[in-house]
Amino acid sequence: DGLNDFFTAKGIAIRDFEMYIFNRWGEEIYYTKDIEKGWDGTYMGNIVQIDVYVYKIYYTLDDKAGEYKREQMVGTVTVLR
Repeated sequence: DGLNDFFTAKGIAIRDFEMYIFNRWGEEIYYTKDIEKGWDGTYMGNIVQIDVYVYKIYYTLDDKAGEYKREQMVGTVTVLR
């Protein structure tokens, strides 16, 4: 239906960005360094099964003082069809 077709991150003043998606066995099934590119729920060209997947996002914020702080976010995303 064109809604929620991609799992993406949003932010401002992001200097560096990495996003990983893992399956329940800890296998990396997606990686990007482009904050504009979201995960479409596929792995190796195939649609993944309905399940819960773990994401890890690493990013560096560019603050107004010119200092950089590396941050990490970890959570889950559920794929439903």
